[in-house]
Amino acid sequence: MGDGTVHVFGDPVPAPTQAQLLVDRMMPYLRQGMSNGLTAVAKLRGGRSLDLEPVARMLGLRWFARRFYGALIDANGASYADVEETMSRIRSFKPDAWMREWRRTAERFDHAGREGAIKGRSTTAVELLVKASSYYRFAEMALLEDSDERHKLHQASIDAYVLAGKFMDPPVERVCLRVNGLESPAYFRVPRQVDRPPVVLVIPGLGMVKEHGDFPDGVLIARGMAAMTIDLPGQGENRQHFAMDQTNALSIVTAAIDYLAGRADVDGARMGLIGTSMGAAAALLAAAHDRRIKALVEIAGFYYPTAWWDRFPYDIKEFLRYVMGAKDQQELLDLIRPVNLQGHVREIRCPLLVVHGQQDVIVPFEESDLIWAEATAPKERFIFASGDHGCVNVGEARPLIGDWIAEKLGV
Repeated sequence: MGDGTVHVFGDPVPAPTQAQLLVDRMMPYLRQGMSNGLTAVAKLRGGRSLDLEPVARMLGLRWFARRFYGALIDANGASYADVEETMSRIRSFKPDAWMREWRRTAERFDHAGREGAIKGRSTTAVELLVKASSYYRFAEMALLEDSDERHKLHQASIDAYVLAGKFMDPPVERVCLRVNGLESPAYFRVPRQVDRPPVVLVIPGLGMVKEHGDFPDGVLIARGMAAMTIDLPGQGENRQHFAMDQTNALSIVTAAIDYLAGRADVDGARMGLIGTSMGAAAALLAAAHDRRIKALVEIAGFYYPTAWWDRFPYDIKEFLRYVMGAKDQQELLDLIRPVNLQGHVREIRCPLLVVHGQQDVIVPFEESDLIWAEATAPKERFIFASGDHGCVNVGEARPLIGDWIAEKLGV
């Protein structure tokens, strides 16, 4: 299996104190006690549940949503000022309130960005329209059911991004991949003044879309590589035609590889894959059987999710349930149970980079141990001591990953 090379970045996070360990052990009991307490209050109130809406109306949601700030800013490119200002206007825990205020912020940026585009101010158009696209996406994600409102927000996000892409350098080319007789849209960019550069296929994770993936294509473009970003099935524009399952995921990835291999303006013989989380699992499965892949980066990927299913955050499970179309959590578990990378990782032949943060609370760090242990290809490992899910909170992660795949693809 080979030893490989391991790189550890950042100082080790201090071991939890005895007090912290005690709190961790007591937390389930504290939650249960709080639940029992709220139930008792409800009984005293004649069966009516305790209403926290007055608190939200008085304080705004920002006091309750600080834990989301890192994800909104680090992973999705929002500015702190925009997040703080929007959160201060949200005065309810209801999803419609979140949706309404993020839509309002998005529309403001959208209007200003389109004005910039009309005036030929390309830098302004790109900056403001990309933010508008992200903020429409934030609004959309509050609605965990398909509806006209969700579709309108999703389309507004796409429209803003496509317009911004016309002013980017290099511009974004929107292409449609043929998958089982249907179309799967993707975005493609080629660096200027580089003759037939290598190309990298980027596969976003759960909850991320090609407009706003976990790994920005700009990191690759800046290093002289072309890039394509796709949607997984069940997400983004692929939700309409492709259910989230392993077969559809591999069909879409294979269609993208076929397309890139046939492009005359890139070197299809130097093709890499970068996948994050669920996208990493798809990338690992694809590379196990497709020898056209010459370098693979898996970031925060999983190996056997049902082994740690009880530790998986409930809000992420609920979003996954929506993406996969399961009626409840039991049906979701039944759909996830067959997912297992055992036996596939060892079939990968190209150089492999395994990336994981030790503070990942979504996919346990130990999953990367299993991937690393099974891998037989030339392999390296980046461990980020303070890294969260996808290591989006670690400033050096993306540049180092970009350098690694550039070297492997001969840049």
